[in-house]
Amino acid sequence: MARRHARTTVAVLALAATVAVVGCTGAGDPSSSAAAQPQALIPAAPGELDPGPYRRTPLDIDAPVVPNAAAGSYRESQRLAEAVVLPVEVDAELVTPSARDTYSIPDGKILSFALTGQIDEAIPAIAEKYGYYAGFTTRRRTDLGFEVGTRRIMTHAVLQFPDAESAAHAAADLHRDSLTRSSVIIPDLPPPTEYPMVSLPDSFVGVKTGDSYVIGSSFTPYDRYVIHTELDAMAFPGATIDPWSWVETTMATTLDLQRTLLDGFHPTDPADLTALEVDPDGVLRLTVPYGRDDSGDFNAMSVFGVRGAAHLAADQAGTLDALTATGTDHFAVNATNIYRSETVGGSEELLGTMPDLLRARGSSIEVPGPPGVPNSLCFEIVDALTEHVTCAVQHGPYVAEVSGDTGKQAHQLATAQYLIFEGDAAGG
Repeated sequence: MARRHARTTVAVLALAATVAVVGCTGAGDPSSSAAAQPQALIPAAPGELDPGPYRRTPLDIDAPVVPNAAAGSYRESQRLAEAVVLPVEVDAELVTPSARDTYSIPDGKILSFALTGQIDEAIPAIAEKYGYYAGFTTRRRTDLGFEVGTRRIMTHAVLQFPDAESAAHAAADLHRDSLTRSSVIIPDLPPPTEYPMVSLPDSFVGVKTGDSYVIGSSFTPYDRYVIHTELDAMAFPGATIDPWSWVETTMATTLDLQRTLLDGFHPTDPADLTALEVDPDGVLRLTVPYGRDDSGDFNAMSVFGVRGAAHLAADQAGTLDALTATGTDHFAVNATNIYRSETVGGSEELLGTMPDLLRARGSSIEVPGPPGVPNSLCFEIVDALTEHVTCAVQHGPYVAEVSGDTGKQAHQLATAQYLIFEGDAAGG
């Protein structure tokens, strides 16, 4: 369900915003099944267990809480994801992810990259001035062919400040900064112009327009938050959706939904960031970590709830429905990703949904599971960006999802994950 990404500027900055909170990420001591094997829903493929170079024992969490405020901001950004609107909730056709588009925003440098695609001094200065300390951004586009219908793209973020006054000033300054910037991708495209929308009286709005396109960007202060939405609509011949109408309507709808979600969120005050737990409920410790030479992931060493997991999934709506229906409330991200359900029955049901959710990534072919690992499914996935093998492994209340560039790598990761589950269940 979650997507595999290569490390980029955002990933490096995100990792730099935290301090190491786990022990050695090497292979660890070899571990085999010391507990009675539960009855398998899916028999293991024949062959010997092969975890390769990957760790096969749980991570050593050095402390129950984050080591510093920077790590606390990273953790708070993950918490905030639970109160961020999913693009598919606004427009059911916003289903296609783009690489490197959904991640935590724990500091001003990553905020600069999230808003502009580059890092300079202006936005980090605004962030520092008003005490910015947490955020989360998500992005989706319509799944339309080239020059068909109205192509729509939504980028949405929630930014968190110490209080409502700071958020109000930050929204105004971020908006003013946006009016000075041309597109990083299309340098000849002029900066946006001020465009007050009657339907959004509390928002700062700028737009870029052409014969067939509208790009609208809004910054809206709401309590201690700044809600930022950027919408890009381009109509091709025969389109039935008017770009202007879509941008205005979608901005208003997004804002209404976002305000409701934030009303139910309980933010952590900046002074309390160092009291946040590294690994709530102990699921992150069960993941297989990245090695020192691995490319990593934007959201590595993260812990999310149901909505955060849906943001990172290929199929946002299907994942949200599946996790809710199966009582799955926890999602830990590392070299392997783990979903934790309230019951074993819930995790078994979740495993049954995985084929459809994995196929949402692109064309797929079911391939054999890792030798010796019961309750596992594997698929070769081909999409517009990558070709890889993804496996799901169910054990107790957990379902792990792993991806590898090759079938061997995916099998080894799945096997290492299985041995971690086995050892933990046995009390190892």
